[in-house]
Amino acid sequence: MRKDVIIKRIKYLKIYKGITYSFIAKQVGMSATDMSHFVNGRYLSKNKINKIDEFLEGFLNEIR
Repeated sequence: MRKDVIIKRIKYLKIYKGITYSFIAKQVGMSATDMSHFVNGRYLSKNKINKIDEFLEGFLNEIR
């Protein structure tokens, strides 16, 4: 999945569902600071981006 789509999903969860960057970061084994930096356009490894994407896919399916 493209980075911009992942960022939009994270922002959606934060704004409309009250899910914090800290919660998402903890689920994928990274720091809240890294998550915040990623959402604000900083680089993250493909491995970490893939972990975020996998988590979001499952999480969004659960809350629908």
